[in-house]
Amino acid sequence: MKSFARYLLISAVLIPTLVTSPVFGCSPQQCPGPGTFCAISYGTGGMDPSTDCWVYSGNASHITSGSCSPSALFSGGGSGSVHQDFPANGPGNYYYVQYVLDLNDPQATWRDELDIDIEDGQGNVLAHVATHTGGPGTISCQTYNVSLGYHPSWAGTTLRFEARVFEYYSNVTYKLGGVYVFSGIS
Repeated sequence: MKSFARYLLISAVLIPTLVTSPVFGCSPQQCPGPGTFCAISYGTGGMDPSTDCWVYSGNASHITSGSCSPSALFSGGGSGSVHQDFPANGPGNYYYVQYVLDLNDPQATWRDELDIDIEDGQGNVLAHVATHTGGPGTISCQTYNVSLGYHPSWAGTTLRFEARVFEYYSNVTYKLGGVYVFSGIS
């Protein structure tokens, strides 16, 4: 009787949690074939945490309307991050990153900063992709393509795309979207 009561108690706690928890699978883009660069990151560039496997923290949130959306929005001052883990199982050992950035910094100051890195499974930086400070003041939905070079040691490992923002001023906004990590043969 005691074990049955324990079973009911555990079931009453776990079953609602399991039923209401979002369950989804991450799947990479389809690769058109050998000799091409293929997206090895998950999703369609929409930065959706529920379907594209993005994890948000701090002052980061997912937006689906407005300029440069869908995207990750960093706003209100302070810090935040967004990341996605994915397997490095592309068709080659050359990598590059594509993303779209929108920046509005009325103060045009270096104190506001976005850093983008490719990390390993332990959080060690393997490649620094870019740093964008608020110095320009405004960047309107600009697409960036950054070559990361030749990295045969990455093949078969888990990589992380990590974007971190620190906003000194509360009226600064960064929007990051259209993120893809590609692998291919040069």
